[in-house]
Amino acid sequence: MGAMAVADDWAQAERRARLRAAGVHMPDDLDQRLDDIDRLRVGPKTPLDEVERRCMVLLAQFGTPEQQARIYYQWAHVEAQSGLQRPQKVIELVTKALGLPLDTERRLQLYAYWGKSIEASNRGVRGDAMMAVRREAVVPYLRGLAEAVAVVTTTENSPLPPDLPMQGRDMVMHAESTARSYAKWSQERHLERYRRYRDGLEGEISYLYSRSPFATREIEVLATQLLPDGVAINRLIAKVRIAVQDREAQIRQERKKQSKALRVAAVQNANAAQQLMTAKSLRQRLKMGFAAIGLVLLVPLAAWRWRKRATGNKGRVPAKRKC
Repeated sequence: MGAMAVADDWAQAERRARLRAAGVHMPDDLDQRLDDIDRLRVGPKTPLDEVERRCMVLLAQFGTPEQQARIYYQWAHVEAQSGLQRPQKVIELVTKALGLPLDTERRLQLYAYWGKSIEASNRGVRGDAMMAVRREAVVPYLRGLAEAVAVVTTTENSPLPPDLPMQGRDMVMHAESTARSYAKWSQERHLERYRRYRDGLEGEISYLYSRSPFATREIEVLATQLLPDGVAINRLIAKVRIAVQDREAQIRQERKKQSKALRVAAVQNANAAQQLMTAKSLRQRLKMGFAAIGLVLLVPLAAWRWRKRATGNKGRVPAKRKC
């Protein structure tokens, strides 16, 4: 058993060495502890003070720029995914992480968190205040989009490494073939994810500028300043214009519904008023009818009572006295 265990350990160590040579990131102690912090997330009930305490401990223990960047990223990720309860804290963590060496995917995600935090810090604003917040929030979105466009273009133009045939009787690939296969898979996977981030950032910008008051000219100027090429600018502006058109159509539809509802309410009110007048008129007629019926019944009764008083017990009307 001892010899088998040693052989197994040697095989695993060799495999890890081949994967590292191929560029595969192997989980370390920091990854495990960051995963433990991520498991603290329970939406708005996340214990943010405990998250902060653990991250501060890790920052004191792991001092390389790459490690610190991973810690700041995880901290910002947990804060953002817990309802953005402390948006200013997220902005602080994002700016620190972006100033350190960090992989592209995490950088793009941090730009999205940055813009969302600015929006969350100014919930409910309208008019000129909303336009100012929009101008502030769109800048990190555009910076992230610029990086996404650049990395998508670079990755699309990078040729995929060709596969090498398997060698050996047991069909075990040598290290070069393993490295090429992983590089090809990694490139395809990352390209798909980079496109997703690009589309997501374009969607955030389109949503911001589809809110009234519209400012398509403003986003054109900002995009020209921050995006790397005309293709990316035209692609974004086209999406913004489509979003604005959709919003305008939605506003027209809502106004039509409101106008129709007002007309229906006016007709209903007029009908109710007419019914009320009809009911009043009916009550008046009933009162008059009951009054007439009362007169018809009361006049004979009054005459009979008068005769009865006049005749007394004799039952006859007394003769008039002669003067």
